[in-house]
Amino acid sequence: MHRLLLSAVLLFPLVACAQGEGPPPASDVDEVRPLVVMNLAAHPDDEDGLTLTYYRHNQNAVAYSVIYTRGEGGQNEAGAELYERLGAIRTEETERAARILGTQVYFLNFYDFGYSKHAREAFAEWSRPRVGFWDTDDPIVSAEAGREIVTERLVRLIRTLKPNVLFTNHDTSTAWPRAQHGQHQAVGISAYDAFALAADPAYHPEQLEEDGVDLWQPQRLFLRRFSSDGTHDVAVPVGDPCNDQGVPCADLGVQAAAQHVSQGFDKFAPRFRRDTSYFRLYREAPNAPPLPAGTNDLAAGLAPNPHIGAIAASYLLDSGRRTPMLEVQTNPGVAVPGQAVTLRWTPPATPSEGTVYV
Repeated sequence: MHRLLLSAVLLFPLVACAQGEGPPPASDVDEVRPLVVMNLAAHPDDEDGLTLTYYRHNQNAVAYSVIYTRGEGGQNEAGAELYERLGAIRTEETERAARILGTQVYFLNFYDFGYSKHAREAFAEWSRPRVGFWDTDDPIVSAEAGREIVTERLVRLIRTLKPNVLFTNHDTSTAWPRAQHGQHQAVGISAYDAFALAADPAYHPEQLEEDGVDLWQPQRLFLRRFSSDGTHDVAVPVGDPCNDQGVPCADLGVQAAAQHVSQGFDKFAPRFRRDTSYFRLYREAPNAPPLPAGTNDLAAGLAPNPHIGAIAASYLLDSGRRTPMLEVQTNPGVAVPGQAVTLRWTPPATPSEGTVYV
């Protein structure tokens, strides 16, 4: 175990925990709404921060952000670092944003190989392991195999975190060439697939042998619309005040977006502010209650999450949301394959610096 002085750049998931700190007080857990929401995003700056912070700080729900890549293939508006080093920077930016949003972040650790025009291209690239940004272990690619790899990884996370509601900015049906970023399409498609497969006992039953991994059926999957054309199913009032912060949730979302400095968001994050987020319902569980017309709640009418006690206790402590953390610990067994990042660590002698290959 190395104690990193750079905030959680190599964690999967991003987990920060105060040394010597006990379980969260029972009152903290009791105040959590029995609801778990999960946002799915292709890249670190794609997460729906306004909706996440609304559900965390206004509704007191447990809110997870699941990000498929670390953004290694993007541009850097703030420096010369690219590829693995940029991925490390964007990981830290995501954790800084999460501390504002009140969320816990999980990375699926697929490589951002740059822009693609179709989901099949993204799935094909994700079908082979990489040992670095440019190098792969296997030159053979398969879109079908990649789709299965991505879906299986997402299903395991759904079975572990047990969300009631999934939502994403990425279209779950528009998948023709040049319709949108291929990695965005892949997120939407795998979300649609995993929604039902997480509850299928015939799908990767070996996962169920792992502690805490159980069959789980999310109740609803939503796509966020970037404007309202009158066809939305839910209008979430993200401009409402955050109960524990004294400011509108949308303002916190903008502050969080501004943490993505490498993408220039520190300059134009206010452009993303809005008072309402609009959603279309894309999938619902067979036993889900009907979505009330005109509702402003993605979870309207849903039964309480029966696992909320254990989930909330783990979430409040392991996410580090209860107290800001200056130091975190990483387990090399769950670090990011192929990353090469210069870090400072204390082992516990005088701090030293070097390049860590994992």
